[in-house]
Order: sequence, then structure tokens, then C-alpha cells
Amino acid sequence: MNTRQVENKDQLLSELFEELDKSEVSQYYTRLAYVRLALAGLPVEELARLSGKSKPSINLWIRSYIGSGMESLRLHQGKHPKLSVSQMEQIKHDLNHAPSDFGYSKGTWTGSLLSEHISRMHKVSLHPRQCQRILSEFERNGREKRS
Repeated sequence: MNTRQVENKDQLLSELFEELDKSEVSQYYTRLAYVRLALAGLPVEELARLSGKSKPSINLWIRSYIGSGMESLRLHQGKHPKLSVSQMEQIKHDLNHAPSDFGYSKGTWTGSLLSEHISRMHKVSLHPRQCQRILSEFERNGREKRS
């Protein structure tokens, strides 16, 4: 089949890119494939055009793979969380209780108060705004069952 004659090629490509970006696994395999093609000699400019990704991104994938191996191509979006999963579970548990249960004078949890609590209990510094996000997420997901 001559793909140059496909009428809705841009739409089809867009759908494929969207599908490839849906999961971390497919993104990992996409990165592996493009690094493989680069090492086989395809120009980064061509790979960028084919993948819809930027040249700096593809160059980063290549450098990461060469320097650190395949694991470096797995997604590691953003900074690593300051709080572990178990610490977050403990915080959710704590939010089911009144601040006064922990010796605070305020009657309700606020971003500032939660920030102070996390610092005191877990020795981790979080900005009050980040703590407000935690409180909002906790409220959205419904309060955890009381222990």
C-alpha cells in the first residue's frame, strides 16, 4: 500500500501518537524503539519528525540509555515524592482525627497546620499550599474509614 495516498493520514498518525502516550509501558517501549533506531543510524531530526517528540527529548533518551541503561528510559515524571506511601497513609489516618487529638489548638485542618504536623511527625518539610492540595484530595476521595 502506498501510504502517501492515504487521505486521513494526519488523523491516523494523531490517533497512534495518542494511543502510544496512554500508558507508561507503551511510552517506555516507544523510547526503546526510537533509541534503537538512533543507534542504528537514523538521524535524530527524522526520529523527532516521526515520533512527534522534540529533538532534545530524543537526545536525552539516547544519552540516558547509553549512560544508565534501559531502566533510565522508564518514566520518572517530576520529582520523587517527599513522603513515602506509608507516610501518606499515616497522614490520611491522622486527617480522620481532629487536630486537637494531636495537641493543636485549631479545630480544623488547614494547609499551614498540616504542614506543621507533617514536619513534626515525619521530619519532612512541605509548603502549606502542597498541604492544601493533600487536604483537597483527601476531601475529594472521601474520608478514610476510621480506625
